[in-house]
Amino acid sequence: KVVVPIYPRISNHTDLDPLAAHPQVDLELIGPSISGSKVKEASHIPKADLVILPGSKNTRADLAWLKEQGWLPYLQQHLRYGGKILGICGGLQMLGQTINDPLGLEGLPGSSEGFAWLDIETELQPEKTLKNVVGTLKLPNQESCDIQGYEIHAGLTLSSEDSNSADPSSKENHSIITTNDDHICALLSADEQIMASYWHGLMDTPEALQSILRWAGAETALVDYQELREKSLEVLAASVEEHFDWQTLEVALAG
Repeated sequence: KVVVPIYPRISNHTDLDPLAAHPQVDLELIGPSISGSKVKEASHIPKADLVILPGSKNTRADLAWLKEQGWLPYLQQHLRYGGKILGICGGLQMLGQTINDPLGLEGLPGSSEGFAWLDIETELQPEKTLKNVVGTLKLPNQESCDIQGYEIHAGLTLSSEDSNSADPSSKENHSIITTNDDHICALLSADEQIMASYWHGLMDTPEALQSILRWAGAETALVDYQELREKSLEVLAASVEEHFDWQTLEVALAG
């Protein structure tokens, strides 16, 4: 069971497509509660094995929305009962200590407190990171596998300055994706319940998808999302070719 909050400014929702296509995954997208803007009890959010915090076009605003919708107590209980959380891009930023926007790039200048489950801080910057990425994913008790994706974000995320001020064992982050330049691309919390990465397309390759689902507690079959997508496109193309009146279109274009 995978639950995803659909916040008002969600981005890169195609990250969820491999889960939607997987026959062993029950994916549920959760919008706002109909009871009002402020929610004390998140009764509208079902229990899940994995919660994904996706990307956002305005991370601080969507973080505030999550808190208004009762996601903080829900996520706290989710973690207490052994659930897993995956943060992608903006979701990664939300899982850290603070998100700082001194230039007001996404609204009024200021800072927002994150969920503080990862020992990182983010500062929004005017220049965006935009690149394709490849590396190796190594999750606990699993074989390493190739992984690929892309980065598109305005935040610079670094280890928190307060990393040594509290219990270090509870806040240690482990790098779980390695690249040729040893850049830290994804982090895993010390208790192995929280994973976060700037990479979009994390689950597009079958081995990486299977590894992430196994980390979340499921023994799933290997499903090639790219192959499923190509077959769907072929079926769509064949249907269009069979049923579309090309001659009528040609006459219309000629006229």
